[in-house]
Amino acid sequence: MTSPALARTPSGDLRGVDRGGALRFAGVPFARADRFAPPQPVDPWKGVRDAQEPGPAAPQVITPLEKLLSGEDLPTDEHGCLTLNVWTPACDHERRPVLVWVHGGAFATGTGRSSWYDGTALVRRGDVVVVTFNYRLGALGFSHGLAPGSGNLGLLDQVTALRWVRDHIAAFGGDPTNVTLFGESAGGASVAALLALPESDGLFHRAVAQSPSLTQLRTAERGRQATAELLALLGLSAEDADGLARLDVATLVEHQTRVLTDNLAGITAASPTADGEVLPATLTALRHAAAARRVPLLLGTTRDEMALFSAFDPKHAALDDAALGVIAHRTFGDGADEALSAYRHDRPDASTPQLAVAIATDAAFRLPAIRLAEARAAAGSDTWLYWFTWPTPAFGGVLGACHGIEIPFVFHNLSQPGVEMFLGHGPERHALADAVADTWLAFARHGSCPWPTYEPARRTVLRIDVERELITDPEAATRQAWDGLPAWP
Repeated sequence: MTSPALARTPSGDLRGVDRGGALRFAGVPFARADRFAPPQPVDPWKGVRDAQEPGPAAPQVITPLEKLLSGEDLPTDEHGCLTLNVWTPACDHERRPVLVWVHGGAFATGTGRSSWYDGTALVRRGDVVVVTFNYRLGALGFSHGLAPGSGNLGLLDQVTALRWVRDHIAAFGGDPTNVTLFGESAGGASVAALLALPESDGLFHRAVAQSPSLTQLRTAERGRQATAELLALLGLSAEDADGLARLDVATLVEHQTRVLTDNLAGITAASPTADGEVLPATLTALRHAAAARRVPLLLGTTRDEMALFSAFDPKHAALDDAALGVIAHRTFGDGADEALSAYRHDRPDASTPQLAVAIATDAAFRLPAIRLAEARAAAGSDTWLYWFTWPTPAFGGVLGACHGIEIPFVFHNLSQPGVEMFLGHGPERHALADAVADTWLAFARHGSCPWPTYEPARRTVLRIDVERELITDPEAATRQAWDGLPAWP
């Protein structure tokens, strides 16, 4: 049974829902924006605004994975998507730690309303306030060159949400001086980008980047190219930005999908841009800025990230040693044979397709995260690394510790739609959820972790599995195989 809850905020009163131990205020507008224009704060309202149901997601093509994560047919709306959701124990004068979640989805899909990101369990467990939000995706959020800052509109939406938290969260019993920004995949890359963004200074005080897709962060040249590709698909000239603004949103989303799904360049077709306007002008400068930001950072990846994207592909399952050699030579050049020996040394029981997953995982996630941690260590910025290795038994174990596997444990959401299908039924899940959620909650409260910061001289990492243990330089041979090669940037 639920009952109404009331929050009195600087923008107006909100009516939410009491869910028994946690109040939820959903679908709260935090910004408004015209197409390809920066976000603007919403005007205050009179009376009590209903906040009992989540708002629509940003326009996107709904993937089967997103439907699994959301547990619903996802409504979308271009002009009504900039909303957020708040969970709190009480709308009182306490000053609780605040955790603000940035959803993933490759900057093209996703929403803060997903049931996997429901903050109820964290609120009950940790006496904290949890916030999730939407931001503009795809071409609507990251079309570079149409106007000043247009390649980072989705990122500016995130900044606006954080400003809303700063100005409003005290009305929900939260502490605006203790905000932890956390996110996974594109959300984790957003965390890294926001660390480098001057406009975000003071808006968050701890950060967690889970499997950040750092290789999605792109140059201005790549941003212009991707936008030109979209315009060409639509039959518009590079000078006809107004034509893009006039298109109906369904047509725009339909055509952007063709750019986003390009096998080689799709991951950077719509993503934050090193533009020299919002973000630093180069990816190297962006990394240096993110490294220099003296915000404590919890950073990590999963052991088998890329298995999520390849486990059910028959072509991937049929990879043989010859194909693996091609992948290795494309990745490591003249060092391919030595690199393959390193992977076989570190993963002696891995099949040929699993070795390919390991190389792809390191290229897309593990090595970029390590390079960021190394840069932060050099800058004197506290960073703690974790490595999530618990393999899900679901689907016969083919996913391993794949991309996104840690999310239900972080939120302590083992009973949400789709989670059991993803994690299986093992009894160890509950103890693991306790340990992971408590680690994140303690970091949000104190801004530190109970293991050494990451330093190249010792490379201490917390391995998260049924048992947690501190290890030194996990899979060192494969990490060293990347020495001298570009990872990020």
